[in-house]
Amino acid sequence: MLLIAYDGSQSARAAIDQAGTLLGRTGTDALVLTTWEPYQDTLTRSGAATLGGAASMPTADLDEQVSRHALETATEGAELATAVGLRAAPRAEPTTGSPATTILEVADEIEAEAIVLGSRGHGRVASLLLGSTSHHVLHHAHRPVIVVPSDCVAGEKAARAGDTSRATPPTPARAA
Repeated sequence: MLLIAYDGSQSARAAIDQAGTLLGRTGTDALVLTTWEPYQDTLTRSGAATLGGAASMPTADLDEQVSRHALETATEGAELATAVGLRAAPRAEPTTGSPATTILEVADEIEAEAIVLGSRGHGRVASLLLGSTSHHVLHHAHRPVIVVPSDCVAGEKAARAGDTSRATPPTPARAA
């Protein structure tokens, strides 16, 4: 099973498209993961929890909204993955320290054969994929990692259409 980290960004979409190009014809199983940060963690990290009254804010409702939105994002990613030939299921997980840590923990939990993610993200769930996240996953995973730049798929499509000026080769990488 593949683990595909997805946040709705162009880079994450490119990662799904590349996974489909490489493995879609085989009907590979994939879990499309979107992470989200619990609101109390956001308050604590930002220092707002130490301000008067901030710690008593109702976080459960906010967490429910963010969790629901993250699942919608993961579902969108799973639909895209299915469209490129993968057998995909969505999953939204709260972060445990950082998005990268959560990605690695879920990969271990499901015994993923590989992790696929975009090189950068700033999508609707902005905390999922930043350049530092793909870097951390690449260097701490105990399984193959494929990091896909957002312009990779556009370049491949241009190459197939005969425009080699925009062609970009895929950039698979393996974690050490």
